[in-house]
Amino acid sequence: MKNRVKLLFRSLLNRRRVEAEMEDEIRFHLDARTADLIAAGRTPREAARQARLEFGASEPHKDGMRAALGIRWADNLIADLRYAVRLLRKSPGFTAIAVSSLALAIGANTAIFSVANEMLYERLAVPRPRELHMFYAVGKSPTVIHGSWGSNFHDDDGRNHMDSVAYPFYRQLVENNRSGLEIFAAKPLPQLNVTANGQAQPTRGQLVSGNYYKALEIKPMLGRSILPADDAVPGRG
Repeated sequence: MKNRVKLLFRSLLNRRRVEAEMEDEIRFHLDARTADLIAAGRTPREAARQARLEFGASEPHKDGMRAALGIRWADNLIADLRYAVRLLRKSPGFTAIAVSSLALAIGANTAIFSVANEMLYERLAVPRPRELHMFYAVGKSPTVIHGSWGSNFHDDDGRNHMDSVAYPFYRQLVENNRSGLEIFAAKPLPQLNVTANGQAQPTRGQLVSGNYYKALEIKPMLGRSILPADDAVPGRG
């Protein structure tokens, strides 16, 4: 595979040399066939003519060599580009409209993606978001699960990845943590109703471990956040 890639790059970068080598190879086969016909009793002129007839046009043979080297796609691409440029030059007005439309569309999509990527993916509203990692329970299928609350998927190797683990398992991780890193737990809840100032509003919530806000370095605007001490008594926090 490595040698084939090297040959492909050599053929693309030294195109004139490759074409000259093709011509030399075709000439070699013609000369060899001509010599065989002369040895069989033909005159040199008749032998050369017969060899050319048997060999046929040289261009199909060159195409076969280019395909074997893997460079025919480059020829097709260049030919398509030249054809497209000729068509566009014939209709400058259409070309201007098409180029402007493409530029506007690509620019708008790039801007939207950049903003969305920055706001939704690159910049979580916590310090050092790239240091956050999700624990997954990984097992070979079939995996017997009586119930779970979270997401799971299968990879190409048939293993099941699940982001939902039992709370005692999380406690074991915390108690045996020697890395110095914070391990915290969170579990999404279905839609809740919150009453504020006499008005009920639907909202989302999570069940979180006591060190959730400490690990994320988030401080409440009002009151106090849940603390690790709240985990001391089950159901207290």
